[in-house]
Amino acid sequence: MTRKEILKAAEQCVCQDRQNQYGSPEDNFAVIAAMWNIYLGVTGIDAKDVSMMMSLLKIARAKTGNGAVDNYVDLAGYAACGGELQAKADKEAAERQTTIEANAIRDALAKEASAAPRYAAYMPDMELR
Repeated sequence: MTRKEILKAAEQCVCQDRQNQYGSPEDNFAVIAAMWNIYLGVTGIDAKDVSMMMSLLKIARAKTGNGAVDNYVDLAGYAACGGELQAKADKEAAERQTTIEANAIRDALAKEASAAPRYAAYMPDMELR
């Protein structure tokens, strides 16, 4: 298989075949993460960790097995899922940061607006709106 064929096969698996069998990778990986947390008695494993650990499983299989192309197809699929999860997390973090900054600006403007009447006595020609 060529690189293009491997990526196309991974896309078929991730976006159609597995999606139809197991639901969205985000949901499926979240369930796996929850079960691993319980089994291991830990907290903090998330869906992105699942994509990375499943990738490591495929790397181990490729190293110790017969190097079946299927391992590389699955590895590409897990990497794509993990990348999408990371991109979503990055976007959500940026949106949270934008909200925090917008709220800080709003609060600063409100504070300035409430202080304006105090300064009116010193600026009699200034019209307050």
